Amino acid sequence: MKVVYVVIAAVMLLVPDAAALEPVDAFEDGFAVHAPATAVAALYAYPGTEALTEGVTAGVGWREPFGINELAVTTVAVGAGIGRGFGVSATYTGTGFNLYGEDQEKIGLAWAFFPRIGIGVRTVRTAMRIDGFGNASAWSFDMGVVARPVDTLVLSCAVENAGDAELGASKEPLDGKTRAGVTWLPSDDTTLFVTFADTRRHQASTAVGALADIYGILAVGVCGSNNPGRISFLCGVNVIDTVFSYRGEYHRELGMTHGFTISRSP
Repeated sequence: MKVVYVVIAAVMLLVPDAAALEPVDAFEDGFAVHAPATAVAALYAYPGTEALTEGVTAGVGWREPFGINELAVTTVAVGAGIGRGFGVSATYTGTGFNLYGEDQEKIGLAWAFFPRIGIGVRTVRTAMRIDGFGNASAWSFDMGVVARPVDTLVLSCAVENAGDAELGASKEPLDGKTRAGVTWLPSDDTTLFVTFADTRRHQASTAVGALADIYGILAVGVCGSNNPGRISFLCGVNVIDTVFSYRGEYHRELGMTHGFTISRSP
């Protein structure tokens, strides 16, 4: 079976549409929103979040797409405000096994040039290896804007691979993504959100959902997304300001994707 995955990866390098060259991170679902239980996912998804962060936000996630262990991906993200309106971040995403692998590293700097508005830029390195085919890498950058005009509303947008980078000598373009989100916290224990993601040369996807904080201990959430149609679930337990979460996603034809995250935020 591993040989099959290597063949698939090799085909990805040869076809014009290189969307699958981007590693899928462990926070890639509808719950990348600015809520206490999902703060590290929002940090990962939206450059500029660092500048609006007090203290350190950090987390690690693991995700197994459609129950295929060889495609399992791990993501680590950390970000912090460093004073004078500035913030920094570092993230790592990796997937693969002995015959095939992808990894992506990002270093970010953000600045709150105006109170409650942060802008951010991240330098990105993406690398791929296929046993028998060699290695390839590319440098690109992400950028984003996050605004919190009032305490109960967060507006976010980001552009990934803004420089249209190409992978190694093959010159295959890395596919970029534009994402945006609106997060509304009508009360201390409820979060409503709408997110939008548009991957180049693919259909745009919209997710709508809600999160509930139960007595500051249990976080539960559900959201629905289209293109492709899927339902995502989140259940998290808060233990001494550390959130342990299960993040699942159901696709009618491909089945369940399971994921787990551990995160801590101010």
